[in-house]
Amino acid sequence: INLGEAVGEARKKRKRFAQYFGIALATAAAILVPIKLKLIAWMAATALLTGKLALVIASLVGLKKLVSKPHEETTHVHYDGHRSDPNAHVLAYSGQTPGTIEYPA
Repeated sequence: INLGEAVGEARKKRKRFAQYFGIALATAAAILVPIKLKLIAWMAATALLTGKLALVIASLVGLKKLVSKPHEETTHVHYDGHRSDPNAHVLAYSGQTPGTIEYPA
């Protein structure tokens, strides 16, 4: 048995196997890539239609809300009592200082 010939035959078999494997891989890619692209296109179309449907529904709800109620004017009473009360300040922070509570005049 010549070892050089055995190694050469093994290399030829490996080379043929690699060629067949490459052809099989290319065939699988040629079949699967268009299928995946169609799936992505279908998902994009579905998302687009869902978005359009949501926009139509939101528009209808907005129009219904706009048309159903007459416009009502409301007035808000504003009070001018927002100044600070020194007695409230002293009472709130009396526990923070030692001594008795002294209210300002």
